[in-house]
Amino acid sequence: MSRLAEPLSREDISSLADMHRDIGDSFTSALGPRFVQRYWRFIEKSHLESMFIHRDPGTRRITGCLVVSFDKPSLQSRVLLGTFPYSLFWLLVRFFSSPYLRRLLWAVGKKMLSSEEKDESPEIVFLYTTPEARNQKIAGTLLQQAEHHAMAQGFDVLYTQTVQTPTGKSIHFYNKYGYAAFRTSDLGVFRLIILKKKLDSQQ
Repeated sequence: MSRLAEPLSREDISSLADMHRDIGDSFTSALGPRFVQRYWRFIEKSHLESMFIHRDPGTRRITGCLVVSFDKPSLQSRVLLGTFPYSLFWLLVRFFSSPYLRRLLWAVGKKMLSSEEKDESPEIVFLYTTPEARNQKIAGTLLQQAEHHAMAQGFDVLYTQTVQTPTGKSIHFYNKYGYAAFRTSDLGVFRLIILKKKLDSQQ
């Protein structure tokens, strides 16, 4: 379901991995740089995710990316199975060397086993622009492309979630584009704010 006009190059995967690691607070990033690159190869070929990218007109380097998952509850398990046994090796290595990953795994596991885990799909699972590409409305353009794509697939709502921070910068960004917070999820290591937007065919 990928919306890419051409396959991703090795340089593209490296750029996406760098962007992903800049976010920091994620299960995928916690497994290390090599796993992150394999994650992006998986996303590129997935039939349940769609990827939208922006390239610098001059260098052709990826400076913005958005990923929508149409089956978010199964995404993490699909990534792990799709990259097995490589994922198992790095999961074990990082589990014993990273206290943060152990806490995150515990929190995510509790959420998956509880009634709090909901099927809120389609969901924006990744949205990032590089520092030099900000304040150019690139993120907003990617967001609108994803919304039109979701509507074309027959969906009338789009979800996303973001980590609660003191500044609330990411929440303000989504609010500007019509997303409203409707619940929270406390993972212990951080609190997630879940937002949604009713999609309008006239937008």
